[in-house]
Amino acid sequence: IWMWFRQHTQSFIYCVWFENGIMLCIIVNTLCLAIDSPGLSADVKAVLSKINDVLTWIFTTELVVKMVGLLPKEFWMTKWNIFDTVIVMVSLMEMNLGSNTSFNVSGLRSLRVLRVFRLAKSWSTMKALIDIIAESISGLVYLSIILGVVIYALSVIGMNLFKPPYEDFYDAETMPRWNYLDFKHSFILLFESSVENGLNCCTKRSKLQGETSGPSYSTSVLW
Repeated sequence: IWMWFRQHTQSFIYCVWFENGIMLCIIVNTLCLAIDSPGLSADVKAVLSKINDVLTWIFTTELVVKMVGLLPKEFWMTKWNIFDTVIVMVSLMEMNLGSNTSFNVSGLRSLRVLRVFRLAKSWSTMKALIDIIAESISGLVYLSIILGVVIYALSVIGMNLFKPPYEDFYDAETMPRWNYLDFKHSFILLFESSVENGLNCCTKRSKLQGETSGPSYSTSVLW
């Protein structure tokens, strides 16, 4: 009886309708998380909460069915099953802590969005993109190290060049939050200005203040 039940369960797991139904639940779950916002009425939030709870139990049932049909040894050999297990455990934890107002569960709830990556199993284009991104991570690590070294060098240069002007130009009350008085603030200031909008804000603020050669213009000079 057990072998008959397991074989039929395994056939059900690999059924196209089962996989398509789970994908539809993932899309609905993602849409519910996207709709949720602080400005919604209490009734709408209650409906979204019920839908999320139902979807969580659907995903939990899927996990149990797969474990029965594939057995633990074959189940844990697939990385997507491990990924699903983590997301389901987080969702069940979020459901149990939902009534506890002393704990903020918004961070746990946001992890449900990661289920959308399961679409890569049936969407070949998305799977190819994820594979390319995964292969590029190693290169991004070395690029980040180079960027950190560059910002480190510029932070030291900024401290040596602009610390005296900052001390002369500002007093304790008017001193900007990010400055070149120490390495920490110098590093954060340059990292923030490495973004295009941050650099533009520094330049525009300096021009509005008429500081084309003042200390707050120094960040754009370094870059």
